[in-house]
Order: sequence, then C-alpha cells, then structure tokens
Amino acid sequence: MSLRPNLEADFIGKVDDAGVVTDYIEICNFSLWPAINVKATYDSDEGWVREVTLDRIEGGQLPAAEGYPDRPKVKRIKVPSTPEEWSPSDDPEWRGKREFIRTMTVEFEDERGFLRWKWVREIYRSFEVREDGGGSGGGVKSTSLTRIR
Repeated sequence: MSLRPNLEADFIGKVDDAGVVTDYIEICNFSLWPAINVKATYDSDEGWVREVTLDRIEGGQLPAAEGYPDRPKVKRIKVPSTPEEWSPSDDPEWRGKREFIRTMTVEFEDERGFLRWKWVREIYRSFEVREDGGGSGGGVKSTSLTRIR
C-alpha cells in the first residue's frame, strides 16, 4: 500500500487572451511514488468522451515545510476541442430541468506493475428554469478508489 501512487485528474478548458479555448486533461500524482500505464477518461454525459494515456508519471515532492501545500507532479495533455457544454442560456425560451453526471476516471499501476487502481470522480450538474425563477447547481457527487487487479 505504501508504494501506491495517488492520482487524480480533471478536464480543463483554458481561454487565451484572444478568447480561444484549449481543452486539456490534467493528471496529478500527489504521492512520492511513480505510476505507470496511466489512462484518464472524461465522459461529458452529453455524448462526447476525451481520453489520454501516459506510459509514466513521476511522483510528487514532499511539502516544502510544515504548513506548506503538497507539490504533486502534474501532467497537462491537450485533447481535441469539445463541443460547447449545454447551458439554459443557449435557448432563452427553455423551461424545465436537466441534469448531467460528468465522470473523470483514471486507471493506473504502481511502478512495479503489480497492482492496478481505478480512481473515479462523478461531478453533478443541474439546470432548472421555471416561470418563477430557478437556478443551477452542482458539485462533486462521489469519489472512489478501487483496486482492479
């Protein structure tokens, strides 16, 4: 267990000064131990998926001192541009409720290749528009880590 990498990932859209959006999957290793055979998948719950693979990601570094934040190893991989995510502002006449569960999954092995792990984070998004108002919300629904081999 002490050699298990601690990987997480996120789907990121960065906007440059000209307003151009570039999409990335960012993978972070918070442990000191490297990971190999890394596969990260983002499922939008709108019909499109982005996936990246890495042969290896090194371990992070120890915190600089007591009270300082972790210093994970971070890899940011550019992915093909994605369709714009749905929003009620796309159709001002829309009324109702729409929910999405977006999923980020990372599968990886410890440096020795003995164990394979699967980290999953589900992100909940809800849009509701009613005649009397309404709103949107969301956040992390669940995060899990399981050993798959």
